[in-house]
Amino acid sequence: MALRCKFRRFRVDVDRISDALLTFDPSPCIVASYSGQVIYANPAARDQFKIAEVDHLSHSLGLYFANVDKVFNEMTDAAIARGIAEVEAAVASAERMMVRALRMNGSCLLWRFDKLPTDQELGAIWELPMLRADDDGVIRYLNRPARTLLRGQPIRVDEIADRGLEPGLQELKIRNARKFVTVIKRPAERGGAHYLLAPIDRPEPMKETADSLIDGLPVAILKIELGGRIDVVNQVGRDLLGLTPGEHFFQDHVEGLGRPVKEWVNEVIETDHGASSEVLRVRREDREVFVQVSLRRSLFPEDQSAIAVLHDATEMKQLEAQFNQSQKMQAIGELAGGVAHDFNNLLTAISGHCDLLLLRRDEGHPDYGDLMQIHQNANRAAALVEQLLAFSRKQNLRPQKVGLRDALQDLGHLLDRLVGATVKLTVHHDSADASIWVDRRQFEQVIMNLVVNARDAMPNGGEIQISTSVRKLVRDLHRNRAKVPAGDYVVISVEDQGEGIPAEQIDKIFDPFFTTKPQGKGTGLGLSMAYGIVKQSGGFIFVDSNTGEGTRFYLYFPVRRGSADCRPNSLPQQVANRADEIDIGLTESFQRVEETRLNAKAAPEERRQILSSTEAGGQGAGIVLLVEDEASVRAFAARALSMRGFTVLEAESAEQALDVLAVTTVPIDLFVTDVVMPGDDGPTWVRKARETYPDTRVVFMSGYTEEAFTENKGDLPNSVFIQKPFSLADFTKTVKQQVEISKAD
Repeated sequence: MALRCKFRRFRVDVDRISDALLTFDPSPCIVASYSGQVIYANPAARDQFKIAEVDHLSHSLGLYFANVDKVFNEMTDAAIARGIAEVEAAVASAERMMVRALRMNGSCLLWRFDKLPTDQELGAIWELPMLRADDDGVIRYLNRPARTLLRGQPIRVDEIADRGLEPGLQELKIRNARKFVTVIKRPAERGGAHYLLAPIDRPEPMKETADSLIDGLPVAILKIELGGRIDVVNQVGRDLLGLTPGEHFFQDHVEGLGRPVKEWVNEVIETDHGASSEVLRVRREDREVFVQVSLRRSLFPEDQSAIAVLHDATEMKQLEAQFNQSQKMQAIGELAGGVAHDFNNLLTAISGHCDLLLLRRDEGHPDYGDLMQIHQNANRAAALVEQLLAFSRKQNLRPQKVGLRDALQDLGHLLDRLVGATVKLTVHHDSADASIWVDRRQFEQVIMNLVVNARDAMPNGGEIQISTSVRKLVRDLHRNRAKVPAGDYVVISVEDQGEGIPAEQIDKIFDPFFTTKPQGKGTGLGLSMAYGIVKQSGGFIFVDSNTGEGTRFYLYFPVRRGSADCRPNSLPQQVANRADEIDIGLTESFQRVEETRLNAKAAPEERRQILSSTEAGGQGAGIVLLVEDEASVRAFAARALSMRGFTVLEAESAEQALDVLAVTTVPIDLFVTDVVMPGDDGPTWVRKARETYPDTRVVFMSGYTEEAFTENKGDLPNSVFIQKPFSLADFTKTVKQQVEISKAD
């Protein structure tokens, strides 16, 4: 009874508005209580929903929403709180309806159901080109004029407009043509937006501001105020310096001037001495960038600022760094070669005189142990000198085709001894016939050096992996300032599980005398020697390392296919014997392993052989002209040959040697001469002497390698070479053989 009375009170208000507002409204309208009880329905609602005033609103909402109760409660709460609520709904015919609830006096709501026009209906109404696109830029509808204008049906907005459609004058991409249109944008009720495209024939010229002109320039332009604040910067400048929106100071983004950048900027602004140019490094974390900055004071006297033009100089700085590095390495190589030559002269004298003393002392002599120590350390020094020659690429390489599988297998016994019990060494081959063209002995030294470095990087043990594979480079490989030409390469990697190499040291590891080992533990020549050998062999060496993740060295050698069994038959036994003689604690001096670590037990036998050969030679074995500018070497060589039974004529220079030949009346059996001397060198004076002694054989000796003068002695037949430092036995044996050949001729 109370509900009926309440309805009567509401009906008075409803009757007042229904005839005036709702009766002739074409959209269905329903007045209902907050609980959903229908109080009034206009003719359109009664006709569409077949609704009566005693029905509940859910009858109407159920046509559009599956979850009627939830929608009704949410819209009622929203309308009561805010005065209006609306939601879009779909019907089975694919039509869409906007349902709205409006709060009215008397604790009731007016529900209105408005049909939304379809894209087709809108397109038919609008004769202008029209399209609808969603918020992601996908085109959902185009009317016929739009399809005609755009010559088809594009899928996305960015196909016709690079930066999307925005209100105002805009240039559209239409296949191979361009079209100017005025864009009118209005939100679409179902999301996204409708766009009206009004074509125009000729847009009015756009007036560009100074800022827009600067921003469009293809070079970086900055306006810098006194104190370094950047007042204006165009887009290229922002990209080059990596600037984000906000206030920036020029000195905060560049460095490397050698003095404060702010001071330089202020000086240019205040002094007006013309343009000033510098190359600076940009402070960026993502990549290394260098810029050439041309700075000049503003042309307006009252403007306390400067205009800066920036050019990307990164490639130029990289080329400059490559050139400087090559110049530095060449200079150090020349120095190393010169030092090696002088040291070899000294070591020849030390070793030679030590050999002479050992001839007169047996194992029981008090001086014998001291002499052996001198002898062994002289040979160790000779090994270091040979590393210098390897770095300077002046050692004599004898390349041959080497099969990696066989070479590493033969080297395995020695490597196992080198790494010790706490380190595991594994070798993996991806290719069975990989062959390279190298000096086998020098290649072994490179591998041993890398393995020992890997071992030293793992004091607590770990694993060293040696891998070989064949890699085809379809294009040039640019890495670490080097270019590896395209082609087939054998790649050898040596990887450890050590602590890695710090980033600030990675670029220095191939520099001579640079070492990461503790003081007294390394010479710093190991990797520089490896670098020299690999480069001299036509290969490339690279390194990857991260702190805490280990280190991996890569060696690239051009592929040599086919049979690669170039090993001497006795090589496996030689390697085994060498492993037994090596002191595992010696890690840096791998060159000339057999000579550098003389076994003490072999020394007496060597001494007896030298002594017996000297005694057996007798007198009058031959006449030798000895030419050596180093007095200590000349003294040792003369004594050694005299003890062997030769008559020795001495000269300290090429000019003196020619004078001796001019006055001597006896035939000379052999010339023994140094290669590098003040004045005329060895090959030069020998050519002059051959005018008088055309058949005399020659023994050249030098602290450099044979390659250092091969070109000069190419037209000198009947000559041999012996490299310093040499032992007493090797020297006398070589001289004896040449004299015997000379007498036989």
